[in-house]
Amino acid sequence: MKQYILTALCTVCAIFTLFSCADDELVKKGDNVVEGIPTKVNLSFTAAIPAKIETKAALPTVEEFRVHNLYLFVFNANTGEREYGELLSGGELGIISEKNSEGQVTKGKIAVELLSGNKRIYAIANVPDGQSSIAGLKADLDGIMNVDDLLENEANLLQQTIYRSSGKLLMTGVYGGESTNGNCTIAPSGTTLEPISLKRVDARITFNIGIASGGKDKKFTAKKWQVVNVPKRISLFQKEADISSSENDFFKMGDPISFETTNEAGQASFTFYMWENRKSATGLSQYRDRELQDKAADDSHPGYVENGAFVNAPEYSTYVVLTGDYYEKYTENGLEKERTADVTYTIHLGYVNNQANDFRTERNTTYIYNVTIQNVNDIRLEVTSFQSGKGQEPSPGAEGNIVETDKFYQIDAHYDRDIIVFNKEAIEGRAGFKLKTPFDEGYFSDGNAGSKPLSDAKDYNWVHFRIHKKSKSYNKYYYDKKSYQKYNSEEVIDIKGLLEELKKDDIYDDRGEVVYTMFIDEFYYTSDPSGKNSSNQLWKKFVNQPNREMHILCNTAYSQDRESSLTTSSVMISQRSIKTFYNEDAGAGLKTAWGIETINETGKLTPPNSNPWDKNDLSTDNGRWNFFSQTGLPNGKSSKEWDSYISNAVVSSGNHLSSNLDNGAKLVWACLQRNRDENGNDKIDADEIKWYPASINQYTDIWIGKDALPVEAHLYPNGSNIYWRYLSSNGNEFYAEEGSSINGYKFLYANGIKGASAPTSYDYRCVRNLGMDSDAGKPASAENGMPDDYVTVGAGEFTFPYINKDALRGENDVQKAEFAVHTELDPANRPYIKGFEYKNAENINWLVWEDMRDLVDRGQSPCAKYNKNGVTGWRLPNQRELSLMASRSTAGWSESYYHWARTTSSLSGKTNLGYGGRPDFISIPAKSNDYRGPVRCVRDKY
Repeated sequence: MKQYILTALCTVCAIFTLFSCADDELVKKGDNVVEGIPTKVNLSFTAAIPAKIETKAALPTVEEFRVHNLYLFVFNANTGEREYGELLSGGELGIISEKNSEGQVTKGKIAVELLSGNKRIYAIANVPDGQSSIAGLKADLDGIMNVDDLLENEANLLQQTIYRSSGKLLMTGVYGGESTNGNCTIAPSGTTLEPISLKRVDARITFNIGIASGGKDKKFTAKKWQVVNVPKRISLFQKEADISSSENDFFKMGDPISFETTNEAGQASFTFYMWENRKSATGLSQYRDRELQDKAADDSHPGYVENGAFVNAPEYSTYVVLTGDYYEKYTENGLEKERTADVTYTIHLGYVNNQANDFRTERNTTYIYNVTIQNVNDIRLEVTSFQSGKGQEPSPGAEGNIVETDKFYQIDAHYDRDIIVFNKEAIEGRAGFKLKTPFDEGYFSDGNAGSKPLSDAKDYNWVHFRIHKKSKSYNKYYYDKKSYQKYNSEEVIDIKGLLEELKKDDIYDDRGEVVYTMFIDEFYYTSDPSGKNSSNQLWKKFVNQPNREMHILCNTAYSQDRESSLTTSSVMISQRSIKTFYNEDAGAGLKTAWGIETINETGKLTPPNSNPWDKNDLSTDNGRWNFFSQTGLPNGKSSKEWDSYISNAVVSSGNHLSSNLDNGAKLVWACLQRNRDENGNDKIDADEIKWYPASINQYTDIWIGKDALPVEAHLYPNGSNIYWRYLSSNGNEFYAEEGSSINGYKFLYANGIKGASAPTSYDYRCVRNLGMDSDAGKPASAENGMPDDYVTVGAGEFTFPYINKDALRGENDVQKAEFAVHTELDPANRPYIKGFEYKNAENINWLVWEDMRDLVDRGQSPCAKYNKNGVTGWRLPNQRELSLMASRSTAGWSESYYHWARTTSSLSGKTNLGYGGRPDFISIPAKSNDYRGPVRCVRDKY
């Protein structure tokens, strides 16, 4: 499937220029001059062409244009021998200004002593040191004695990374451009050199993915992305052909990475860097030809085929794989229906100016791919055309599973209920049900072609139904739809019982309808319904899984390559799994954890004047204890009734809290909606409190693990510019718009965002423990009934044995020097996979963040003093490392108000301000002498 608009815009975005300040009359290229006379040559350099955008992993403008050092080579043009070769840095560069925005430039002045005569001049900027992912280049350049050796030199990416967290982008330049071979003449009396353009060896790739406007209630949720065939080798100076040509010259990203939502409309984007990969094809005339794959017979499914290698795309050409979920409402035969699809797109890079043969990625170029999802009609055509014997594939490179249903129920991971209506006429001719869960999958019916027997279904007992009562009106009988039925295990029926009941004519009212309350269990298993797994750590099998689905009264058909399917059903129930940033693949050492609902379906709540969480024993870590403490619920049975807090009235808002509760009580009792009166005794029993409100450190942990969670589960839609406060169950505020800033209840914090200084509503997120017996009752204390921590705090170090690696920088992204300045959304703002060491607060003059930033930019980091005795890599922490120290290491802080991170804010108006904090306060303070402080130095463990 590929029904989208794909545009690639190519913009040269980083050109540096060097030129001298002497008399222009003194330069005469190619003139005969006296050789070997020492002369002073004054050089200057500038960078003036801006990058167009900044996204998640894109470096800030100043970092993309910054020149940290410059290796200048001068060779004798006649002999090719080296006459000058020095690495210039620091004050030798004579930096005058640095680019930060449109209209600004990076420039500086240098002076060198050269010999007169005919020369060839080359320059390399930002030569990496021994701590870089491009190791060994400095030593190679030091050893170059002639121009041929320089032109044959190559760079090798030792760390297989698509990020450039340290900045220092490698650039090269040839005097007069590549076509001149660097030839020029230096006169004995002095020379003005023409500009030398320094070009990055990197390309920057940005993908923006959104859904086309128009239609009715359309939505596309981007899930994961992955890059394949990234070059590891590159010629230092560009050649006619790439030197990367074999399998070992390329790498594939690790596991797919979650998207980052960049605006409130749901558009997602990502950015990465890579070296040039200039592949081309011939004879292609349209886009669809680029993604065609071989089709081989699928022996395990007679009559179907398997996708093989690409037919037309060149071997080792770079491509991106995107996944996501599509949803829309549509009308068919006058009836409103719903369509969902999980889709995968494969997009080869290139296609500049709509050239189908172009698979090239050039150095020193920014590519912007705008992918607009129109609809899923092509997938629909692929499936239906095969079924009619045509076997067409109109959109190679895009596949998906489509569901068309009369009614679609999207449910989160907790307990829920809804009204479900069956119309006798609409369901005629339909039979059976389809399951897709972590433990069971198939189409089940009584004898339908291609179905399994109903008796084979195992995992269907997570949905139950209770029929409503008919009432008489004007001599006709109708079902009541204004209130939910209460859950009673003796009164509900399962899907098999429902299918039998729908066959009875007398259950339908005078509209031809029958109405049920549908009860959906939480997405949690205490035993394996398939009987194949009896582990006491079963939670690792069902968290972070695709939605489990039940299709009622349905049929399914497949495309010829079985990469796409079409299911039509009367009702589809799709339930999200519990999401967690814990590593579900961890070994037996991880026994328990906690997870969250994906979204807050019941909306924000209005706060009262005083903090509703006011007990003196509330915990910053244990949200479940906080709920019991604040509400006074006892262990075991209680006298509190469900009806006092949860209404049975059907409401469109989805908020089922009783209207009799005041605003404070609603904030405290909000997560009770995620639970159920399981035994039907109308009393709120302690063992029925499975879902509870998050504590402040749990909110911080959700931020720490954000990049391991799907974009829907993020606490803040990145790219927004509105305040978004959460109220924790120990009464602290959590500022999601800043990542993980925290403070007290209704703190008047003017962070530059409209409405932020006077919050009118609080969001909240509900949490569930995983693999714990503590759900059987109230915790004995705030220290009891807590899951395993994902982080281990030792003597001066943090390690991460139990967090999903997607929340961390991988081994190839180890940081061995100071970070470039980055935002809270950048991959640089993650902890390192092996952990980090930390120090106490430095005894230095307290500075505002901007002065601390400039100090580090000048190579004067206060953390550098620890780089001795062969131990290197000490630096300022990033914002997440600062938050981790604040939440788990209360010792070692100075009395100052702030301790600084290297991270700045992505929020409009805050981009020149940085994060600071202490154990009870994290924020982005304004530039003021009132907000000064030291740092706590850290280093990656490597």
